[in-house]
Amino acid sequence: MTEQQTTTESVPLSSLSLDQLVQLSQGLGRKADAIREQRAHLKRLIDARLAAGERDGDAQRTASDGNATAAGAVIEASAT
Repeated sequence: MTEQQTTTESVPLSSLSLDQLVQLSQGLGRKADAIREQRAHLKRLIDARLAAGERDGDAQRTASDGNATAAGAVIEASAT
């Protein structure tokens, strides 16, 4: 099986045409929607397991929004 390689190139947003900016915005919106769907699915799985009484060691969970940070989790963020 061959591995697919990904190439990343940085391009200043100011150099993109209006159509390219719109396409970029729409693509990011689709990715954000997909991530929201994945998080909702995970939240349903978590809620079902919690309702069944399952508990793990030091995992911490906020009550209403479904955000959680497990002990030892690494969370990275960057902004440009």
